[in-house]
Amino acid sequence: MPRLCRPIIERATVAVVLCFGTCSIGRAQTHDIDSLRTEVGSGSQDLKVKASTLYKLSREYWDHDLDSAFAVADELLAFSQRSNYSTGIGHAYSSMGVVRWYQGNYPDAQHYNELALKAHLSSDPPRSTDIAGSYHNLGLVHDDQGNYPEALKYYLEAMKVYADAGFSDGVAQERSAIAVIHFNQKDLPAALAENQKALAIREASQDEWGLTETYSNLGITYVAMGNYDSALVWYDKALALRTRIDDQQGLAVSYNNYGDLYTLQGRYADALESFERALAINERLGYKKSMADVRLNMGKLFDKQGDPRRALHQKELALGLAEEVGATDYEHMALEELSNTWAQLGDHAKAYAYRLRFEALSDTIFNDEKTRSLVRQQMNYGFAQRQLADSLAAEEAKHLAERDHEIELSAERNRRNLFALGGVTILVVSLALWSRLRYVRRTRDTILRTQQQLVASEKQREAEQVRTRIARDVHDEIGSELTKITLLIAQTKRDQARTTATPLPHLDGIAALSRQVSASLNDIVWAVDPRHDSVQALVVHAQHYTERMLENSTARIEQHFVHTGTDRPLDPATKRNIFLLLKEALNNALKYAKAERISVSLTTDEHGFALCVADNGVGFDAEALARKGNGLRNMEARCAALGATLVITATPGAGCTVQAHGPIP
Repeated sequence: MPRLCRPIIERATVAVVLCFGTCSIGRAQTHDIDSLRTEVGSGSQDLKVKASTLYKLSREYWDHDLDSAFAVADELLAFSQRSNYSTGIGHAYSSMGVVRWYQGNYPDAQHYNELALKAHLSSDPPRSTDIAGSYHNLGLVHDDQGNYPEALKYYLEAMKVYADAGFSDGVAQERSAIAVIHFNQKDLPAALAENQKALAIREASQDEWGLTETYSNLGITYVAMGNYDSALVWYDKALALRTRIDDQQGLAVSYNNYGDLYTLQGRYADALESFERALAINERLGYKKSMADVRLNMGKLFDKQGDPRRALHQKELALGLAEEVGATDYEHMALEELSNTWAQLGDHAKAYAYRLRFEALSDTIFNDEKTRSLVRQQMNYGFAQRQLADSLAAEEAKHLAERDHEIELSAERNRRNLFALGGVTILVVSLALWSRLRYVRRTRDTILRTQQQLVASEKQREAEQVRTRIARDVHDEIGSELTKITLLIAQTKRDQARTTATPLPHLDGIAALSRQVSASLNDIVWAVDPRHDSVQALVVHAQHYTERMLENSTARIEQHFVHTGTDRPLDPATKRNIFLLLKEALNNALKYAKAERISVSLTTDEHGFALCVADNGVGFDAEALARKGNGLRNMEARCAALGATLVITATPGAGCTVQAHGPIP
């Protein structure tokens, strides 16, 4: 199976070789062409061995004699077809696809690789690596033409086959190929990420051949990112490993990459030395296409040094090598470079001549591709016409036999469709009516709720206005009258003090009663006035009430009134019930406890309240009191209304504690 070592060339700057792809997977050992020819001609080999030998021989010609590579692949195809050997057929088409890919003949490269894929899929049993290799090679063909979505599709298909087969090195290969797509689209961070994923896989599997290529790819990516220091680190890693495993072709790639980096850094002497070392290795190996690549790079280096004559010589040598191996893509580049150099030298006649050859080759590539496409279409059309002619009679008879049956089926389908359409129509209308009814009901319910909310809001507003008016009237009218009574009593006592009349004994009692009534009136006004409907107002009023009730008590008093958090509204019923709980418990302690210490506590926050009234007085029997008194039942009723918990702890002679806690709605 062909595994292509992917060359990527940045034609705008200098030639760069990225060995992406499957070179690292099952890399074929270098074979002596003569010995392989001897093996093929011996006639003593069995089918599979001979097919394998022919395939190896075809691959040996890839880099320096593409015509011979194609001829051997054609020989392999004929031999395998005679033997009906699917694997050999697939390998033959794969090698043909590689040759056409090297030559820049992408339509034929795609055609042969598609035939290879078909042959590998029909092999018994099919080999996953061969199938994945064909997917990969199809991806390369589309990648070189800039059709990245199609290339990515084939790379991912190859990756899936490798992953299903548990072939991690193959997965790494496709990661590298996908990195090429990102590299060509200038998405360098994505290219770097894919190369790092390939690196992790190859390090885990200890794939040394693959690691050399990944090291080079990382270096080239860092060069494109402008990070020359990091690029040099990875180039050094690749060179060291290739030297250790004696990867001669890889060493040529490394030196070519060094030459590119040194050219970018302006280190022209080092660049030339690196290119010459790469060229020497390729010459020794006979890789003429790679030699053409290096000589083009050297020509561009001399251009940068301002030496067009030496540049011209290298580009002419590159053109000759490309023409010799039929590498159309490199021939195309060399012609353009030669035209530019002759123009720089002022010989516009030669520049024009090379430009004409460049344009002619461009047209030839286009016309060849177009002609091949038309021929394939004509062949397909002719084949289809023959098939049609052969089957006309049979089709006519079949048509006549089936026509009546089709009429019956059509009538039945029409009836069935009519019933189905009627059912669907009824269903749609029913759903529409049901949806409309639901919408009307929801709208009506929303309007009713809104009206109810408005009515409730208006009633609440009116009730608050009435409460405010009552509180104001009570405070103004009754309060002022009580004040008058208090003032009259005080005046009467002063008048008596100036006379010798006997003091009236009930004046002090009337004055005290007037003050009590005035205080009670203040409590009523507070309860009614909506301006005091808040938790904070409840705590403040409860504290004032407690202080007023305990000011004449001989017991030691402990008070704790506090609200924490944000103040919040409080409905009148809740406010009244909490206050009356406090009032009831405090009155009981004052009237009956005979205590030396009374502790009163009311704490609130945004969510609830806690009330505690405790004394160390005479105490009582809680069960007996529950049977006889209303006070306890009143407190229980108020706690029930509040949703609060009431706990009374009382023992005769040991005091009493009343605790209530619950939520504030």
